[in-house]
Amino acid sequence: SLLFVFLFVFLVLFGGCQWFADNPMFPKAKMDVVAEILDESGATVTNGKVGIISVTNIESSSTDTSTSTQETASHTTTTNSSTTNSEVDTNQTIIGGTGGSGSTVANTTINATETQTVNTADTTNSSEQSDTSTTTNAVTFARDVKFTFKSLNNVGAEITKCQVIYKSLSGTSISSLTKVLDVHQNVIPSGSPIGAIYTQDNATVIVEIFDPVIENYFTTNKIRMAEADVTFFGTDFAGHDVFYYKTVYIQAY
Repeated sequence: SLLFVFLFVFLVLFGGCQWFADNPMFPKAKMDVVAEILDESGATVTNGKVGIISVTNIESSSTDTSTSTQETASHTTTTNSSTTNSEVDTNQTIIGGTGGSGSTVANTTINATETQTVNTADTTNSSEQSDTSTTTNAVTFARDVKFTFKSLNNVGAEITKCQVIYKSLSGTSISSLTKVLDVHQNVIPSGSPIGAIYTQDNATVIVEIFDPVIENYFTTNKIRMAEADVTFFGTDFAGHDVFYYKTVYIQAY
């Protein structure tokens, strides 16, 4: 009946009754956990690794043009010259009558030629062109992993904590990178008693595995490949302590 359902929900969620955990009629929740790697846009990555996805070389070019001006001065000079022409008039003017004395008058004409100095400047423009090419790298990363929980035996659970332990491929733990995250997610199968009220069959949790701190550590220490062991902890709706484990592979560069 509906009253039984509400009573069951109350006992499981708020009572924490150990009777459910010890009773074989209420088995421990079994979960299938699927890890889906996401790139920075939220799209699914199919190579199965977090970290670097691709490096794209982007080339850009620019042209610089510079102009220089050169002036050449030339001078043209016409030399001053003058010409003096003297003309002698042979007509005699007699003063005082017969037997008087006379004089000869000379007419002088001076012709002057002007002197001009002409300055000319020739301007020559020349342009120089240089091409510059720049190459930049566009790097695409996959940092997040979406974990989807699906019950295999219609027993739900509340996920409360996530632990990430980073290891080299040889299995050595890098303890300084270990992190523990608070998680609040319920997995409520549709076939469970609670599922009659509310269903959350495919509950998801997104965890940033390859954050900038992890990236910097791996690149600085030249660790190209590694793995992250991700464990989720919680309590199922029968009162059992549960944990679910998944390994994620990392390609740092």
